[in-house]
Amino acid sequence: MAKTRSICIAAAPYLAETRVPEIIGAVTVLTILAVAAVVLRFLARSSTTARYGVDDWLILFALVYPAMLNAITLRTHSNRSGKLVSPSASSPVSCVEYGDVWSNY
Repeated sequence: MAKTRSICIAAAPYLAETRVPEIIGAVTVLTILAVAAVVLRFLARSSTTARYGVDDWLILFALVYPAMLNAITLRTHSNRSGKLVSPSASSPVSCVEYGDVWSNY
């Protein structure tokens, strides 16, 4: 016979807290700094007699992944992802029952 257990989560005042503004601010600032560094690198190469090398194109290519990741982070956090959520607005305590995983073995 499978035993059922339950876990209860009580709503607490800290559940209304969020770090979304700090996350959005940090991601935005660091993305702008990364793009600015690459742009300044290309401007420095174009203002001198030095030609663009493989390292310049690799750093431009390497900027694409973090920029896409930061765009996804901004998109998910602007939709309130990352906030702690209260278990239920009507009930301060929410319980979930689960079975004993190893009872069948």
